[in-house]
Amino acid sequence: MSDRLFELLDGSSLNEKQHEAFVLQTVSEDGWPHAAMISAGEIIALSRTDIRIALWKNTMTSANILRTGTAQFTAWWKGAAIM
Repeated sequence: MSDRLFELLDGSSLNEKQHEAFVLQTVSEDGWPHAAMISAGEIIALSRTDIRIALWKNTMTSANILRTGTAQFTAWWKGAAIM
């Protein structure tokens, strides 16, 4: 994980990041893309190789991740896209 992405997701200064929103994309059972908005605090970098994501149970996003084991995360912060 890049320094910039780690700084965004490290769990610090959440009050300053509370208006940051990110896109978590998964693929539905039908093969269609599914986008969910998540915010700072719902995704935390535990280290540069491990993250923790807080999702609601029984949502399409949770079901897709459990089924496929994959998701794509996209963030915009300080004027740049971070993936």
